[in-house]
Amino acid sequence: MINKNIHLTRQLTVKLNAWLKTSLALLILISSTLAFADDKTSVYDDMRKLLGAEDYQAAYVLGSRYKLLQGEPHFDYLYGIAAINSGYLPQGILALERYLKAVPTNDRARLELAKGYYEIGAYARARQEFEFVLRYNPPANVRNKIQQYLDAMQADSLISKRNKTGSYFELTAGYDSNSNAGTYNNEIEFGSNTPDLAVRTAITDPDAKENPSRFVQLTLGSQFLRRVGGGLGVYAGLDLDTKHYFSAQQFDTDTLAAYTGFSFLKGIGLYRLTLSGSKFFVGGNEYRNTLSWNGEARYDLGSGYEASGIAQYSELKHADASSSQDATVFTLGLGLSKQFNTSWKPRLVLRTTWSQDSNLNQRVDLDKQTKSLRLSASVTPSAKSNLALNLAYQTADYADSFSNDFKNIREDELWQTSLNYSYLLNKKWLWRTSLSWAENDSTRDIFPYRRGTASMSLRYLF
Repeated sequence: MINKNIHLTRQLTVKLNAWLKTSLALLILISSTLAFADDKTSVYDDMRKLLGAEDYQAAYVLGSRYKLLQGEPHFDYLYGIAAINSGYLPQGILALERYLKAVPTNDRARLELAKGYYEIGAYARARQEFEFVLRYNPPANVRNKIQQYLDAMQADSLISKRNKTGSYFELTAGYDSNSNAGTYNNEIEFGSNTPDLAVRTAITDPDAKENPSRFVQLTLGSQFLRRVGGGLGVYAGLDLDTKHYFSAQQFDTDTLAAYTGFSFLKGIGLYRLTLSGSKFFVGGNEYRNTLSWNGEARYDLGSGYEASGIAQYSELKHADASSSQDATVFTLGLGLSKQFNTSWKPRLVLRTTWSQDSNLNQRVDLDKQTKSLRLSASVTPSAKSNLALNLAYQTADYADSFSNDFKNIREDELWQTSLNYSYLLNKKWLWRTSLSWAENDSTRDIFPYRRGTASMSLRYLF
């Protein structure tokens, strides 16, 4: 009897311990859940306050600390808006896509998603989302905002033909102060390696001097683009450019160019590989043929930053009279741009390139290394207009001197600047005006020049 009582006591003790452990675990779980719920509520409240104050960057940083909440509609909504408006476009798009699967009737979320697709250049998808919201007759201010985006997408398509499949023509009229990049010097110095024999000879060839002229230019082009799927696209195009100088017909130029390639979009990267060829004529005579392979990569770094890189290999073949200039050219380039999420959408772009020209006829005096640095700044005062300023600096260092008659090896230093303004007249017509200035300094008297141009263009896309 005593043993039986002891056995029952042990059983009760075991069951009591098990019940206590279970109760304690449940208590801990309930406490943790309540604490987590309170923590979530606090996070949501803080993110809403930051979004209300338009401090999108701080809201995104806060949300990034709670990535375990991804997949919860309330979090995805707040986090997606913060990410889109602080430049973290892929993250924002993914969050809002998840949210809209759960809550497809939220117009604010769909508008922010459309903005995200617009900013990455996915215009077809952006237009689809904008037009979805328009179907439900939103308030007038929302309709006006959507129309601005729709107009901007049309403007971008016109400004850059490579963003849209189709054809175009452009007519340009202007003035060129130096159509042939002729020198402003009147004499060339020879024999300066032997100073006692150095002489200066007058430049008598008029084609080597500055030739100012008014000009007209016609540009035609067509491109075929097909998106295969899975981020892959293929494209091909043809461009024709002809330029006529009224006072310097010997420098008229014609260019025929064709290209084909493919693009691949994966994650934050866009990759392109292009094969292109061109024929270039001067004064009606064939001057040069070019064949090039070009590889390009672009990366969306978030917060409005984009990095890019290029690698290009080209072969230049000249007509018989200039065949001594045949060469291969290898080019590498890097770029960084910043899009500011403020009024007028200012954008800064910095690019640098390095290239090596290697002559194919053992003319080491034509071998050269070229380095360049370019800074561009643009603003968009309205959905229909764009203003851009470009500054560039370039050096060209040649490998050797062609003759002892010249005092030293050729080195060039080129400065360039341009100001461009474009305005979308309607859905098909784009008007542009451009001013540019270039000045080249050289250790050889025949190569320094100054050149200014002013032009107006009208482009039609069809």
